[in-house]
Amino acid sequence: MVPSSYLLKAKNDLRTDPQKRGFNTSEAAHYCGLSKSYFDHARLTGNGPSYVRLGGRVRYLKEDLDTWLDSLPRFAHAAAEAMSAQQ
Repeated sequence: MVPSSYLLKAKNDLRTDPQKRGFNTSEAAHYCGLSKSYFDHARLTGNGPSYVRLGGRVRYLKEDLDTWLDSLPRFAHAAAEAMSAQQ
């Protein structure tokens, strides 16, 4: 029998493998620092990253996740914005 700590390490290695291109929903959420439920909802509403279906399974490609993250608006800290507006 394989120890559970080995299985957990193997699962974490899959999530951080730089050669891996396709992520399932949980792995994509982990990669982006979001919850799986956020990804499920975003996929249903069309507000999330692009995805592909492979044999009925949803997969997110790493380059699509990176593109989506880069396309999101960037915000400065509110105090910094207020200071620059006063000057």
